[in-house]
Amino acid sequence: MIKNYFFLKLILCFLIGNINAQNTAIPDANFEQALIDLNIDSDGIINESVATADISSVTSLSVNNKNISDLTGIEDFSSLTFLSCASNSLTTLNVTENVALSVLICRNNYLSNLDVSQNTNLYLLHCFNNRLTSLNVTQNTSLSDLKCYNNQLTELDVTLNTGLNVLNCSDNQIENLDVTQNTQLTNLVCSNNLITELNISQNTWINNLSCSNNLITSLDVSQLLGLVNLYCNDNQLVNLVMGQNTVLSTFYSFNNQISDLDLSQCPSITNLNCNENQLTQIDVSLNTSLLYFRCNNNELTVLNVRNGLNSQIAIFDAQNNTSLDCIQVDDETAANDSQAPYTNWLKDASATYAEDCGYLGLKSEALEDTITLYPNPVTNILTIDSTVELIKVEIYSSLGTKVKVIYSGFDALSMNELSSGIYIIRLESEYGFVSKQLVKK
Repeated sequence: MIKNYFFLKLILCFLIGNINAQNTAIPDANFEQALIDLNIDSDGIINESVATADISSVTSLSVNNKNISDLTGIEDFSSLTFLSCASNSLTTLNVTENVALSVLICRNNYLSNLDVSQNTNLYLLHCFNNRLTSLNVTQNTSLSDLKCYNNQLTELDVTLNTGLNVLNCSDNQIENLDVTQNTQLTNLVCSNNLITELNISQNTWINNLSCSNNLITSLDVSQLLGLVNLYCNDNQLVNLVMGQNTVLSTFYSFNNQISDLDLSQCPSITNLNCNENQLTQIDVSLNTSLLYFRCNNNELTVLNVRNGLNSQIAIFDAQNNTSLDCIQVDDETAANDSQAPYTNWLKDASATYAEDCGYLGLKSEALEDTITLYPNPVTNILTIDSTVELIKVEIYSSLGTKVKVIYSGFDALSMNELSSGIYIIRLESEYGFVSKQLVKK
């Protein structure tokens, strides 16, 4: 009986000793050195292994820029919630055993595959600047921040990532991107892909949108009331719906096929670049925050920059608009004499500056005489009698907010929905614009 007791005790000690002595293979010397430097590998010796007990309770591991080519052994970091292995030489990465991971940063490597199907707690995944040809995040329903740009992705399904706040999938080869389920998005960058259609009608929280260098033909951002930065340049845009936006600051739409651009409800634009389109008219007279304005290589015949604050416009370029003979500005004398603030403004030699080019504003007497409004003040129905054919009628509040747009039926316009007050009605014909004051009883 005593012999059996000592025999069992000996076996138990042997098993415990083996458990305590269990090691995890670390074949990459640079990975092991990183663990030594972090005081994780307790023996402090590069011997291609680490005691499993040393790593099993580690929750956060950062081994960036350590020239690591093999992260074998990471699977035994069973408690890991944060892993950053960026800027190494990894070609493979197995995190299928790290089921507690909530943050994975593996950017700037050479990964062609990445399986995150078991990492259902992930809320941040940065795997950009790799060689990924596919990425399945359908199991990562907690994702908030996904940056997978500069890979070789041809598709990306984020329809189940309904809590996604940041998505950057630029510089891939994605043809279709459905973000209609990602209603929490605030930052969407999908530039440099092959996207032909982008429906962002459900993404009303977006404040930064970059979809440049795609094949998009139509874009509606009218629902994005908090949009601050919009980059939709280098597409095939024919139709661009802006809507009312009081915070939009940077707007790049150059190198498209846009023929009509209404910025009257975007008063906060500071940086506007609409070069290389098919625009015939641009009116930025209501854009009083404008600092940088570029509209070269269009087909302009009408350009109104008389916003009362020409002095703050640091860059102005309206070159290569051969049909433009007049640019409406605050001070025609200073502009034509190239005096400040117009010293560095750029235009074609055939165009002159004027405070009234005859197509805008209450001073356009010749055009104004062809259009009559009655009754004015109006109660219910407004009649517009014009000897020239009208294209569009816009009504603005006294604060400059567009409240109504009409494209037909100008002889009997209902004013019932307007509150009592003073409005500006702007009438567009093939000869330009004329603005008149309208009083609603």
